[in-house]
Amino acid sequence: MERIEWTNEWWEDANNLDATRWVLIGDSVARQFRSTLQEMLAPHIKVDFFATSLIGNDLLEKGY
Repeated sequence: MERIEWTNEWWEDANNLDATRWVLIGDSVARQFRSTLQEMLAPHIKVDFFATSLIGNDLLEKGY
C-alpha cells in the first residue's frame, strides 16, 4: 500500500451527453496513455477515466 491513496477521474467533453463513451479504469500507467487513446478514437468516442492507487483494497473491489 502507498502512504497516500489517491483517485483520479476524467470526463472527456463533459457537456456532450449524447457522446459515445468508453471508460478506462486503471492506475497511474493508464493515466499516462488516456490522452493518446482519446486522440486515436476522436471524434467518434470519448474516453472517460477512473484511476486509483488502491490495489488489493477490499472496499474498492466490493464497490463500497
